[in-house]
Amino acid sequence: MKYIVLNWKLFPESEDKAIELVNSICESFNKLDLKIQKKYKLILCPPSIFISPIQKFLIAKNFENILSLGGQNIFYHNRGAYTGEISPTMLKSFDVKYCLVGHSERRLIFKETDEDINNKIRTILNQNIKPILCLGEATRTKKEDFTSFKIKNKLFDQMSSAFKNNQPEEMKEVILCYEPIWAISANGPTSMPDPEDTGKIIGNIKFWIETRFNEVKLKDIPVLYGGSVDGSNINEYLEISDGVLIGNASTKKPEILRVIKNLI
Repeated sequence: MKYIVLNWKLFPESEDKAIELVNSICESFNKLDLKIQKKYKLILCPPSIFISPIQKFLIAKNFENILSLGGQNIFYHNRGAYTGEISPTMLKSFDVKYCLVGHSERRLIFKETDEDINNKIRTILNQNIKPILCLGEATRTKKEDFTSFKIKNKLFDQMSSAFKNNQPEEMKEVILCYEPIWAISANGPTSMPDPEDTGKIIGNIKFWIETRFNEVKLKDIPVLYGGSVDGSNINEYLEISDGVLIGNASTKKPEILRVIKNLI
């Protein structure tokens, strides 16, 4: 099973446009050969204000088996005086089964700390929501590759902090996503990571998991790739990972339909 996670970020600008895009995505995926459909798990992380209407639409159109809902962000308390925050129990009440944690924009723009991310993962797991932990280096020189100590150290530190005090059985409920910040199109001009090198970095991530949680089978821990994935390169990155996190391309109807059409 490969994961296709769509992160809409702060798009679209209205409920009508959100529903229209969801409908197009589901209908396009539904047209794929059944064997191809069964290879993929499609997850949408919309702005929280659209979760309720999208959930109702999926039920009304019988698209629940095609598309699962995820949150973009979550707070680590279920109640209290925390204006503007969203709790795990709130998301769970709308049948949300996944939630992004530690996305580069949350770390960089909203100054989320390693402690924040650890608290979020603990709270999410307690509510039986699967966290999708994003991790990755901010910069890389032309000479650096998967053997770079700096990159390994960054990734291993992020995982050590995120999964502090986690038990092996809990790790079976976790999804990771390697998200090199320098490769994200929203940050300006990018150079795409070499798929072969990226696959080996994902291998390094799995090596850390296997070493830290030796009771966990690697097949139980999906590691995705995220960073400027679109219809032209999706299959390259699906070959070397357990799935992809798609940001900008998932908010544009022609591009996300091209992504789905190109799934093999």
